[in-house]
Amino acid sequence: MNSSRIRALGLGSAFTAMEGDLGSLSYNPATFNLYAESRKLRFSLFISPIVPLFIQNNGQRFFGDRVVSSSKITMAALSSIFKGINVTMRAIDVGVLFGEPIFKNPALKAPSSRPHVTELYQHQYNSLYFRLKLGEQVTLGASVHLTYDDEESGGRLSDLGANYGVMMQPNKYLRVGVSLLVDPEKIRNYRLFLEEFKSDAVNLGVTFLAPWRMQMNLDIRNAAVGPDGAREKFLTGIEKQFTHVALRCGAQYDSRESRFTYSAGVGLFDLNALFARNNKYAHAKYALNYAIIRKFFQGIVYNVHGVHLEARI
Repeated sequence: MNSSRIRALGLGSAFTAMEGDLGSLSYNPATFNLYAESRKLRFSLFISPIVPLFIQNNGQRFFGDRVVSSSKITMAALSSIFKGINVTMRAIDVGVLFGEPIFKNPALKAPSSRPHVTELYQHQYNSLYFRLKLGEQVTLGASVHLTYDDEESGGRLSDLGANYGVMMQPNKYLRVGVSLLVDPEKIRNYRLFLEEFKSDAVNLGVTFLAPWRMQMNLDIRNAAVGPDGAREKFLTGIEKQFTHVALRCGAQYDSRESRFTYSAGVGLFDLNALFARNNKYAHAKYALNYAIIRKFFQGIVYNVHGVHLEARI
């Protein structure tokens, strides 16, 4: 799947205070941070080199097994090359994230069906984001999501949602994040199945930057409850980084099922090795990320796999 959230999913989606790149925009846009050194102006283009090949070779599946013309498939393949665009102006970041997939709740389909992870055309969102670093200790962020979702009846919905966040770093070992996700009115709870996001509920996160390049995360979903009365959920994740390998694991406890959701992941090849000092990322940025999530849901065990390959120019 062409998802920038693979690293987060490997960490049990405990990502509210975790500093990162494009994947942070879906959890807390204030934690988005690209470069170690600031400049007056910097432009970055993120590309997904593999996804266009999948679309071109299996275009009908990309469009949900609909009959579409070859020219439409080719145009979809070409446009999917671009995963993100970012403009950095000292303490300000502005950009767009393209084609982030929605992991649909499998209860919305027949019990034997898989979650909607292959029909990217029908179930995705595009984000316009803004991030402002107020100093070394406080960062603000906001994003607007144009979300698409095809109903089982065949209708295609589109609507706007938003995500707001703040990230504080009181010292070099600790980060604290707060975020609020607002679902589109027409498309509710599209981040619930794997990530436990409920609309209009405040989420809290703490990241401890331990020695030996290890980070430990704790997230509390729905800490301040919205009008739907969602219950708090606790998510944890740990990441250990080596020179070109990152190992990840995470867990969520589901009180409804009285079971845990487990996840694990790996990142390979730190892209910082390709760039000079003034172009390095502010954190390790792995080109290939894999995650597996094992979730028990309504009597069925789902093993969800995710792979994301990304490059930067």
